[in-house]
Amino acid sequence: MEFSALEQAVIERILSKSVEGMDVVRKQFAAASVTERDYTGAGFYTTISVPRSVPAVPRNEELVKALRDGITGVASSAPQHAVLFLLWLERGYLSCLEGATTDGCWPDERSITLSDL
Repeated sequence: MEFSALEQAVIERILSKSVEGMDVVRKQFAAASVTERDYTGAGFYTTISVPRSVPAVPRNEELVKALRDGITGVASSAPQHAVLFLLWLERGYLSCLEGATTDGCWPDERSITLSDL
């Protein structure tokens, strides 16, 4: 499965942060695919698969923090409620993109504008 336009934009924005080791995460994303997408009503979990032929992310707390700090967004239909995005690693590989709203109701993804935390 391919990444949605929102997933692609969110991950590219998170990976644009200038942190040591982010180049390895960018290589992983270039080779990654979506294996599952679960909408919860208040957000989603996108399971990411990266071939093990791509190097693992080096242990770097600043890098892990940058991915988990993620980014925020706001939906034009509910500007008073933030939309949050986090990127997760498992054993040195991208594993999940998490999106959630503080409102409890996931907005139309086309109405979301992204911003850095």
